[in-house]
Amino acid sequence: MAQSVPINQLSIPQLREVLEKIDEEMEFLTSSLQNLKTVQQKFMDSKEAVERLTPDRAHSETLVPMTSTLYVLGRLCPPDKVTVDIGTGYYADMTPTQAADFFQRKAEFLAKEIEKVQPGLQEKYATKQVVTEVLQAKVKVAVSSQQASTAQAQAGGNQP
Repeated sequence: MAQSVPINQLSIPQLREVLEKIDEEMEFLTSSLQNLKTVQQKFMDSKEAVERLTPDRAHSETLVPMTSTLYVLGRLCPPDKVTVDIGTGYYADMTPTQAADFFQRKAEFLAKEIEKVQPGLQEKYATKQVVTEVLQAKVKVAVSSQQASTAQAQAGGNQP
């Protein structure tokens, strides 16, 4: 088990190393949080799209994406069934209502995961602030001590 050391007892290089680790962890958490939010938004967009599928839109023309930059013209089938990517290469046929419910559940699940990640990120920000303050204080003391030593050495060198 890791042994805890009071932050005030760490040296300047050790504090810089701690700050670097905190920055790495914050970058990872920030990236994870952004990814969760992006996926959550995709589920919400899918929910809204399936809710717009109404019987009066059957046989209407639409653009179908073949790639991120290529679209072909297509016609909507009667919206009594949609095929939903449920993850890891599996697809399921659902009614539009079932699909909307599926996307809502997924978005709510991600909202809970986001709520779990955010406090960890906030804690890292607070820890970073404390470590930064201690590091700044130690650097200030070291600079003052070095300046005093330099001044004392220069004063001593001027005496016969």
